[in-house]
Amino acid sequence: MVAGGLALLGLHDNRERVVRTIDPARLQVQRLDTALVDQETGVRGYALSGQKDFLAPYNQGMTEERNAIRALQAVIGQLPPSAAADLKSVTAQARFWRTHYAQPTIDRVSQAGKPVVSPDILNGKADFDALRARVDTLQAHISGTRTQAVAALNDSAAVLDGIFIAVAVGLAAI
Repeated sequence: MVAGGLALLGLHDNRERVVRTIDPARLQVQRLDTALVDQETGVRGYALSGQKDFLAPYNQGMTEERNAIRALQAVIGQLPPSAAADLKSVTAQARFWRTHYAQPTIDRVSQAGKPVVSPDILNGKADFDALRARVDTLQAHISGTRTQAVAALNDSAAVLDGIFIAVAVGLAAI
């Protein structure tokens, strides 16, 4: 019975880790990625059109990014240390992209009152590609953590199954 209780506790802990920590983190990284792509789309649309309406995805993406980061920070301590480093790298690169490309582009178009093709467009694209690569790294580390956690969950289930079989066989022998 003690072995069964311990196995059940292990199963519960592993399940909770996947369901309450890792899967929500994966969802927030996807949300963060979408928010960043929305920002890039908004800046590009505004630069090409000069119409303020095109900044809506940029502004909404900023809000979504903050929300996703806040949600990730709530669980980051329960993930491997690489996840915290990856998140820090993503936020630093996002800030760099906004500071060196997005905001200057928005400012130039706002000042001109018309579309302005920035000579920095290739640098902005390269900076955003670096940002996406960092998001991909964060996603890969969290996915790897999930794979390990699901394997531990399956191992716990197998141990519990073995204990129940042993108990059933023992009771049948009585």
